[in-house]
Amino acid sequence: MKTHRIYLIPAGLLLVAVALFIGCKKEPPTGLYDDPSLNVASKPQPVITSITPSGGALAGVTQITLTGTNFTAVKENNFVYFDATLATILQASATQLVLNAPLVVKDSIAVRVGVFGAQQLSPAVSYNLSAAAEEFSKFQSFEEPWATTADADGNLYVSLFSNGKGAGIAKITPAGVRSDFALPGSVSKFSGLKMGPDGALYGARLLFAIYRVAQGGSPSPWVAARLPSRRGGRTRARPARDLGDLNPLPGGRRGGGPQARARPG
Repeated sequence: MKTHRIYLIPAGLLLVAVALFIGCKKEPPTGLYDDPSLNVASKPQPVITSITPSGGALAGVTQITLTGTNFTAVKENNFVYFDATLATILQASATQLVLNAPLVVKDSIAVRVGVFGAQQLSPAVSYNLSAAAEEFSKFQSFEEPWATTADADGNLYVSLFSNGKGAGIAKITPAGVRSDFALPGSVSKFSGLKMGPDGALYGARLLFAIYRVAQGGSPSPWVAARLPSRRGGRTRARPARDLGDLNPLPGGRRGGGPQARARPG
């Protein structure tokens, strides 16, 4: 006849066995690698102490200098963020970074520096980037702007073509209000414009001539130069009016110009 035996294990002995099993749990590693020699300490957190120019700069135009600590002289190992936009670094040292302002037009941009090997970015520093250009006015698809200039009050003057024809010169105020400064005339496509001290515009074409454009009027020739002619083996410059100084016009002198002769070679 088969017999069965039942063994009783004292409760105290069972508790000791469970405690030993739990106590054998493996401790977590103290570094990324089990071998401590392979663990490299993180570099210190970079810090921005100042930004030059202070207060703000022009987006996409101004060179900016960040001064601080814990940067690196290896330019490629620095990373400067304007919000989420990465800036282009031009020069680097342990305490300064020179960079181009990124094309981010915004106030209160969070500027941060990251350094390769550092676990943390620098604390954010607020900075403003403004637009380098402003839109004065919108032109229609059939309008073709040519030469432009501005006066001391910030008004913009634009030589216009419309539907392939001269449309005169438009005046646009800093507030964007547009009006007609001058009527179209025989000349409307100017290659250059300049505001004179007499309140009139002076326009140049790709010719030897300058035109005066008074407000409400149409362009009229102001000064012209004749092309040189050759006579008897000599080059003779024909008389021309004195152009004066057009930057700006000092009273618009219009006297006769001197003769000039030059021998070839």
